[in-house]
Amino acid sequence: MTDENMGVSMNAKAFIKPLLHAAKYPHCSVNGVLLGWSTDTKDSSRGSPSHDSSSTDRIVDAIPLFHSSLTLAPMMEVALTQIDVYCKSNGLSICGYYQANENLDNNKPVGVAYRLADKIRETCGDAVLLMIDNRKMMTVGKDAYILHTCVDGKWKKNTVGVTTSTETLDIGSTLLKERTYRELVDFDNYLDDITADWLNTTIDEALE
Repeated sequence: MTDENMGVSMNAKAFIKPLLHAAKYPHCSVNGVLLGWSTDTKDSSRGSPSHDSSSTDRIVDAIPLFHSSLTLAPMMEVALTQIDVYCKSNGLSICGYYQANENLDNNKPVGVAYRLADKIRETCGDAVLLMIDNRKMMTVGKDAYILHTCVDGKWKKNTVGVTTSTETLDIGSTLLKERTYRELVDFDNYLDDITADWLNTTIDEALE
């Protein structure tokens, strides 16, 4: 059970990449998964050269999934399998789900959001569900996300919300203004061209 009185901390990669994903496809619903350090990694000295396992942020990366359709099970299975392999190789685990709805004024979770968040929660008991606030995302404030946590088996809006650094907000604002989202790759792009980098290392380098 997750404490509804606790928010969630995100580093720059986790906070900014979902916003870039939504900005790249403003006419579509988009979704993705959130990654955090696995228990083994946080409790040991292991770590990947591309990640800082000493980070105190709970969510340290985001992987953009789809924009053409959020409900195609075979494509989702392919994506989650590859992400799971990546996570296991880097001491990470899938700890959350994000989504932006197509309708500008609709920021509420729909069926697919609940289903995927529940699936993630089967292996991560304190998983989170983030909805992007379509009207606030371009200002890159902490209220760009609406946090939902699972309490007593039900997903509820979390009043504490998301925390991140002021530097992250400044970087996110700059990248949106520079239209860096044009470089972002999601799994729809990858399935069209398997040479595309769904890890978005170019954007990671810009953030770091």
